Amino acid sequence: MKWFNTKMVLVVSLTALVSISACGGGDSETAKSKPVAEAATETQAVADNSVGAELYKTKTCFTCHGADGKTPILPIYPNIAGQTSEYALQQMQDITSGARANGMTAAMKGVMHLVSAEEMKILADYVSTFPRRAGGISMAADSEGAKLFKTKTCFTCHGADAKTPLLPNYPKIEGQSAEYALQQMKDIKTGVRANAQTAAMKGIMHLVTDEEMEILAKYLFNLVQ
Repeated sequence: MKWFNTKMVLVVSLTALVSISACGGGDSETAKSKPVAEAATETQAVADNSVGAELYKTKTCFTCHGADGKTPILPIYPNIAGQTSEYALQQMQDITSGARANGMTAAMKGVMHLVSAEEMKILADYVSTFPRRAGGISMAADSEGAKLFKTKTCFTCHGADAKTPLLPNYPKIEGQSAEYALQQMKDIKTGVRANAQTAAMKGIMHLVTDEEMEILAKYLFNLVQ
């Protein structure tokens, strides 16, 4: 009987140990997998196993525009997340050909000779799937920026919400870096940037002062996405 009790205690102890280990292992796996799952959700656009994702990495797009397309290395680089594929493709083509040479495009042109026409199309489609940046103020805000966006007829081409452009080869501009937006407005006004559809915007920009451009650029950056 004493031997039987000792054996039973041993069995119970081993069973308990196995149970504790299993629970501990489960908790450990949960603790490990939770941040991985959260990270996967946050970076889903660039973490999938698509050709676009691979090209975005191998062609070093993330170096300047960020892994998520909306955290550029410098504020004078654009936020490209969720941009229309038509607009993104047009800009890549124009930078490659030299039709667009303003701002920081020289840095990008040094990479674009390594990207084929087919790869540009894949990248443009891929970037268009990126979630856009969550913003701050509403279009309905009674601010000078909101008033200028209407009176300077910005909404005509870029949409009343600044993210539903009249044509797919016009850019979404809400949430854009203020520094980048300001540079583009100035360059379009002076003619330094004259590619694609900028001629239509240049006709309006002579009515916009440098101070108003700064107000518009800051307003667009803070818009709700």
